[in-house]
Amino acid sequence: MCIIPDGILLELYCLKTCHTGNKPFTMLVNFMKTALRFLKRNVAFTIINVIGLSAGIAAFILIVLYIQNELSYDRNQPDGVEVYRMIGIQEPPGIDVQHVAITSGGWAPFIKENIPSAVEAVRLMHSTYSVDVNGESHRAVTLYSEGRAACFFGFPIIRGGNEADLLISPHTAIISKEMAVRLFESVDVLGKTFRNNDNLYAITGVFDREGYKSHMEFDVLLSISTIENDSPWLLL
Repeated sequence: MCIIPDGILLELYCLKTCHTGNKPFTMLVNFMKTALRFLKRNVAFTIINVIGLSAGIAAFILIVLYIQNELSYDRNQPDGVEVYRMIGIQEPPGIDVQHVAITSGGWAPFIKENIPSAVEAVRLMHSTYSVDVNGESHRAVTLYSEGRAACFFGFPIIRGGNEADLLISPHTAIISKEMAVRLFESVDVLGKTFRNNDNLYAITGVFDREGYKSHMEFDVLLSISTIENDSPWLLL
C-alpha cells in the first residue's frame, strides 16, 4: 500500500472534477470562487480597485457623451462644409496676435460684388438681450441680420413668406417658435409688434429651432437695414 501526500490527493481530485461536466462553466465557477476568496481577504485592496474602476468607467462615459454632444452641433446646417466664418486678426500692442470673430459689416457687400464663387453672405450683429411687449420686458437673444439668416443656420421657416424677403424692410423681425409662444401664446404672430432698443418691429416670420443644435443661438433676428438707415457708421 502506497502512501500519497494529501497535497497530491487534492491535486488529483481537482483535476478529476475539472475534467467532468460542463468544462467552461466549471472553470468559470472556480475562477469566481477564487476571486471572491481573494477579495474577502484583501478588503482595502478590493475597495481601492472598485473605486478606481468605477471612476474610470464613469470618466470614459462622460468623455464619450461630451464628444458626442460637441460633434452634434451644426449638423442640420445645409451645405455646412461650404460655409465659412470670417475672422478678424488683431495685433494689439503688447499682446499676442488674436483671431476674433468680429469683422467690419462692409465685408458682406464687398464679398457679394467681388467674389463670384460666394453664393451668399450674411451679417450678424448683437443687439440687446430683451424685447418688450405691451410694456413688459422679456429676456431674448436678439441679433441684427439679413437675407436667409435663419435658414442659413438650418432653422426652417414655419410662418411667413419668401424666406429671403423676411428681413429686407427696416423694422421687421423674425422670431423663434418658442419665443412666439412665450410672448403671444401662439405661433400665428405675423404682423404683431414688439420693441427692442427703443425701436418698434413687426414680425414677418417664425422659425423653428427645436431639436436643432447650432453654435449661433438666437431667439429673434432683427432687420439689419434698420441700423443701416439710422446708424450707417456701425457697418462700415
